[in-house]
Amino acid sequence: MSSSQDQSAFPLKAESGQNKTPLPMEEETEVRATASDVVIRVKGLSKCYQIYGSPRDRLKQFFAPRLKRMVGQTSKQYFREFWALKDISFEIKKGESIGIIGRNGSGKSTLLQLVCGTLSPTEGSVESNGRIAALLELGSGFNPEFTGRENVYMNGAVLGLGKAEVDARFNDITTFAEIGDFIDQPVKTYSSGMIVRLAFAVAINVEPEILVVDEALAVGDVGFQVRCFKKIGELQKNGTTFIFVSHSPSAITQLCGRAIVLHQGQLLLDCEPYQAIKTYTKLCNTDDLDLEKITANIAQLLKNGERVDKGGNAISGGNCEPFLGEKDKPKALCAYLDENLSKAVSPKHTGEMDITISEVWIAYEDGSSVNVIPQGHSATLNFTVRFNRPVGCCRLAWTLRSIQGFLLGGGATHSAGEGGAFNEEEIEVSSRFHNYFSPGEYLIDINVRGGGSADNAHLCSVNDAIIFRSIANANIWRNGIVNCLSEDGFVVRHGDGNVEIFN
Repeated sequence: MSSSQDQSAFPLKAESGQNKTPLPMEEETEVRATASDVVIRVKGLSKCYQIYGSPRDRLKQFFAPRLKRMVGQTSKQYFREFWALKDISFEIKKGESIGIIGRNGSGKSTLLQLVCGTLSPTEGSVESNGRIAALLELGSGFNPEFTGRENVYMNGAVLGLGKAEVDARFNDITTFAEIGDFIDQPVKTYSSGMIVRLAFAVAINVEPEILVVDEALAVGDVGFQVRCFKKIGELQKNGTTFIFVSHSPSAITQLCGRAIVLHQGQLLLDCEPYQAIKTYTKLCNTDDLDLEKITANIAQLLKNGERVDKGGNAISGGNCEPFLGEKDKPKALCAYLDENLSKAVSPKHTGEMDITISEVWIAYEDGSSVNVIPQGHSATLNFTVRFNRPVGCCRLAWTLRSIQGFLLGGGATHSAGEGGAFNEEEIEVSSRFHNYFSPGEYLIDINVRGGGSADNAHLCSVNDAIIFRSIANANIWRNGIVNCLSEDGFVVRHGDGNVEIFN
């Protein structure tokens, strides 16, 4: 989709006010190759809406130009202009993952609609090169009177797929969406979660060259998000360009290699995610939202890491909220078992049938079964492995990762290529670990490998074997995923001899 008439290639960008000297053949070839890597080019993009005070004013405005031509007088304007976007320019290369963040009303959704071609710009242009699959609004593009099956085929046709191509992908779509027999019911009978699951399943299974997601992942539960992030990771590895709008700093920093900050319809920053998140946090926690003032002090914003209240004053305390899961913390900071969290993911078994992994659970320090663990406390992962045949040079391993799929920790009984011998028997395995992780949800995979190859042959594994939540009653701000601060995280000694300890 493109507002440009030539979608096959992008014109080279000339420097304004200069006459370009022809390049040697080798250099010209190199520049063209670089230009072809750009899949989206936004140049001077602006979008203006006409805001009317009443339907009567809209009717008057409709006739105003005609009256002007009839009587030759200057017509009155019965609306005010609202510029949702103003002079936005950037480029996205093939395979890049871009996060777009900003306060509500900053123009994020408008920008995505312009990129996808569902809106026309007032000024400027958007050029795209590749099949775009988009989740812009909940169920956008779905006809509520059609069944889920009919909407899948209709969306496939819109994306340029024939019936045979949709047929080949249909089972993958329905398996991912997990809506069962509702696939043949009208979409108007679906819950919001079912709609977003089906919409996302269609978008990611049509092999898009460009995937655009606008806050859709925030609607689903933890299990749905796990599947989504896994699939997004696969698409990224295959070279899909990913554009992601979210208010989650963790999701932006972990999924995207670059981030754009929008403020009051203008592009404030285009930089690496960490700097963008710091600026966005500052925007969200201060009443001083004057664009010129913020732009003039952008360097100071990036260096200033303290938290601020609505008045711009530094905060020395406050609770760290988990970016997923329940926002209400337990009154006492203690481990417990959350049944709903246990049901959020479904373990996936792969490998040989004569080796099985079962009875996976996490024990707290008192021996109780838990899946919510206080930050800074220890726990033990337990599981059972059944060998129905002798196995030599075998190692037992587990890995811990974020729901976005990033490997964070874990361990194994032996190094790669080494291992112990097991007879036809059942063994119980326990592995003690320390919860150093910031508030959020984390997944554990369990693996059994053997054979003594370079990394031991894959014998059996359980992906998403168990999920646990880390909670914290923090009085100081902790960045990132790993909590690397000790119990007395900060000590401040004042000139009058007073000492403050923040933990």
